[in-house]
Amino acid sequence: MGCLWQKKGNDMSQMVELALEVDTDLEKQTEAIFAEYGLTLEEAAILFFNEVIRLKRLPFELDDDLLEYVRTHPISGGNQE
Repeated sequence: MGCLWQKKGNDMSQMVELALEVDTDLEKQTEAIFAEYGLTLEEAAILFFNEVIRLKRLPFELDDDLLEYVRTHPISGGNQE
């Protein structure tokens, strides 16, 4: 699974477009879960960003199990050229 963020727009823009590249199965599974809450993928991402700002931290705990998962399933970021 690759992760690629592209920020489009300039500093003068009030909105930016983010392109996120994820595994197809991950997208389908998360869209189905978000739909149960009446959210689109875009709305859920914006909700996540707002919660990070509101809480000034991740909106979930990074327990040992999650940290181990991240260690064994690295998430790469940035342009992969």
